[in-house]
Amino acid sequence: MTFVELLIKSSSDIWEQYLEHPFTNGVVNGTMDSEKFKNYIIEDSIYLNAYARAFAGGMYNSTTKEDLQFFYKSLSFIEEGEGSTRLYYLKKYNLTDAWIDQQEPKPENKEYIEFMLDVAKNGTSLETWMALLPCIFSYGYIFTELTKYTYIKEDNPYKRFLDDYISENYHNYCVQCGKYVNNLASKIIITDEYKGKLIDIFRKSSICESKFWDMANKK
Repeated sequence: MTFVELLIKSSSDIWEQYLEHPFTNGVVNGTMDSEKFKNYIIEDSIYLNAYARAFAGGMYNSTTKEDLQFFYKSLSFIEEGEGSTRLYYLKKYNLTDAWIDQQEPKPENKEYIEFMLDVAKNGTSLETWMALLPCIFSYGYIFTELTKYTYIKEDNPYKRFLDDYISENYHNYCVQCGKYVNNLASKIIITDEYKGKLIDIFRKSSICESKFWDMANKK
């Protein structure tokens, strides 16, 4: 079992809940209330701004050129990939990034952001990845699993959103992240105590993802 596989297994109980969540299923089925999805896009935009800062923190704390470059490469992928789809939905809802910048996150989102930024500010590169990976991996996992047996209709208003996360491009990005983090972990001595700390960060971030879906499902 690789290090990343161990992390995911440690939070598998949380991840299985993602697949049963009414919000994720509503998006796949195209039945999600438009106002709820609008609120999700607002909170996700606020979150992604903080997410970018967390990557910047990872770059700042990197001790090797390789680490710095991969943080940068990953941030660029997210900004170029998820960013374009996010802007599409912002425009659809007559929202702008300038307006988003003035909004305060809801409590669940604020908790997630503060946790993530604290790890990015004070943690090592590996610890920072523990806080970042659940978001990256779980979106691919959720929507790949949920669309295995559910056809995405052309008139599904969330098709563009779904297409991002079930694409080969996104899958390849997740694979690259997994390989990179496995390699990063192999370069250091990970005691049982430190392994527990890393798992705790990954699991806490996974719980925050779950709370984010709960928040998104409220009007």
